[in-house]
Amino acid sequence: MMFRMARRYDVQSDSILFANNQPYTRDSYSLAGMGETIEDMLRFCRQMYAMKVDNAEYALLTAIVIFSGELWNACC
Repeated sequence: MMFRMARRYDVQSDSILFANNQPYTRDSYSLAGMGETIEDMLRFCRQMYAMKVDNAEYALLTAIVIFSGELWNACC
């Protein structure tokens, strides 16, 4: 989920754009009851933006997360 949010991060407004292209800012998340976690989420998005991660790299990172979790659950 974090990778999906990072892909939709808008650096100009420091917000995350959802499917309707509506920017969800820090204030929007606070109103939704996520005020405690939004700073960490936005920091992660800023760091991914700064690294200039492209779509192929996001896909690979997502696959690693999905399959490493499945392998961990299968063996342990």
